[in-house]
Amino acid sequence: MESFHKRLQMAMDKAHMSQVELCEKTKIPKSAMSQYVSGSFRPRQVRTHLIAMALNVSEAWLMGYDVPMERPENQSKKTLRSIDVPEGMIPFVKEVPLIGGVACGEPIYREEDEGISYPVPQGCDCDYCMRCHGDSMTGSGIQEGDIVYIKQMPMVDNGQMAAVRIENEYTLKIVYYDREANLITLVATNPAVAPLSYHGEQLDQIEIIGQAVGVYHDLIKQGGVL
Repeated sequence: MESFHKRLQMAMDKAHMSQVELCEKTKIPKSAMSQYVSGSFRPRQVRTHLIAMALNVSEAWLMGYDVPMERPENQSKKTLRSIDVPEGMIPFVKEVPLIGGVACGEPIYREEDEGISYPVPQGCDCDYCMRCHGDSMTGSGIQEGDIVYIKQMPMVDNGQMAAVRIENEYTLKIVYYDREANLITLVATNPAVAPLSYHGEQLDQIEIIGQAVGVYHDLIKQGGVL
């Protein structure tokens, strides 16, 4: 895995941003930034997030992962299918159960919504759906109360959006792996939300529930399909 300071220098060069300018944008002290640039130290999550935002790059890329340099909110817009046209214009082919809520923010306990199911549009291969809470995935167009369709699977590819169980709580994030460092990082697409990292024994608490394959906007909240 490429070192943080090399990626940092690449991003600064691409952005034509000096170390002084980066300090001004992030409010990180010059002494600390000098250590990051030289490779003496790596920043913690919050400062990594601030640097990535200032340079408009992905936190995971900056940390050395083999993922695209661009920020994940731009990537996920290309891969997550948005379903937001008026009811009646979508050829629904089946219904899937709502299995509870998933956090688009801090992980939350998943409450079961027994007996409720939602229509699935043609071409959306999923097993169930979850209601979204919070604003951490707004960069992907996911809002409070939207329904996200989940394809059940125990693993997703690097950079894909997934529903993730953390102990007994659930969250929706972009997933990045670093197998050499035995590390998983969960990244929001709202730039105001810092990434979450888990490594070593903490990984025993993490379980990939499934890949997010589509999101259903507003129609359910407006009524007419329950």
